[in-house]
Amino acid sequence: MSDTRREKEELRQKRAEIDREILRLLGERAGLSRAFAAAHPGQPSTLPSTEKESLDALAAATSELPAEAVRGIFREVHAACRALEARPRALSVGAEGGAAGAVARRQFGPLASHASAQTVEQAIVELGARRADFAVVPYETAEEGPLLSTLLPLRKSELLIVSVQELGASLSLLSATGARGDVEKVAVTPRDRGAAQRVLAELAPRAVLFDVASPVEACRMAKADKTVAAVALEPVGRDHDLSTVAPLAGRDPRARYAVVTARPASRTGHDATVILFSVSDEPGALFEVLKDFADRAVNLRKIHSWSVPSEDWGYLFFLEVSGHVTDRALVSVLEGMKARTKTLRVVGSFPV
Repeated sequence: MSDTRREKEELRQKRAEIDREILRLLGERAGLSRAFAAAHPGQPSTLPSTEKESLDALAAATSELPAEAVRGIFREVHAACRALEARPRALSVGAEGGAAGAVARRQFGPLASHASAQTVEQAIVELGARRADFAVVPYETAEEGPLLSTLLPLRKSELLIVSVQELGASLSLLSATGARGDVEKVAVTPRDRGAAQRVLAELAPRAVLFDVASPVEACRMAKADKTVAAVALEPVGRDHDLSTVAPLAGRDPRARYAVVTARPASRTGHDATVILFSVSDEPGALFEVLKDFADRAVNLRKIHSWSVPSEDWGYLFFLEVSGHVTDRALVSVLEGMKARTKTLRVVGSFPV
């Protein structure tokens, strides 16, 4: 054996030894989660609100791997171990296999109990009846900003936002073989049809599009028939052992999703808080509310407003501000807001 081949073989053996050591340590990590479950049945040791702080600390602890790779690895580890502690029941709003579902699977792991709800209202009912522990709901899009269709139902409930996440994945054309030449039919939801039509003319010009109810149904069909390709998110395709034929450009994937639950998020020191309020229709009413934030040096990250027909066309204001709801400065501002607003609802605090 030449020196070069010997060196390669030694490196391969060392990598294999390290992989086995990593596996042994993962087993120990899983054992600690089982021990926690035995001592505190039904209670997870961590909440989604603390996930970012933990992942950021791990990413900063090494320069050998890209930070996002470290976060991705340990996100999977944490999700798998959380499921051993207390199997979370997670709902995602939208079609099965949609973007909210992908966020839920990334957050809670494949061992969690996953289900879908058609509407935010339905998810709130399920959480209120304790048939689910968490729900992942659409929160904001690049085009529309904060989503009133989500915030209005949350405003009427007692549930709280504890985490806000961007998906970071876009639609792809997926098939069992990953070969363009095999694609004769494309399964796509009506919502995603526009994104598919813009690019399929060059990717698979002979392919016929047909509608399906959900991305998961599309992936199941693609797995069963190599001539069928599915339009879905790559993580959903991986769950069905599909390969990427091509990414589908042309659709802005930027959207944020909120994890909501009954328990508030703990303070991390790098938080944001969402506030919904309305004021009387009189001069200076909104100014007096916003002035308190400036006086207390609380940063307004985002402000938005909508007219609400069901409330006599009054305006509902949305604020996303820096800080946790328990921070002293924000507590003082909220106390002042109680006297200056018609309605006031703190929808939750979450790490940023």
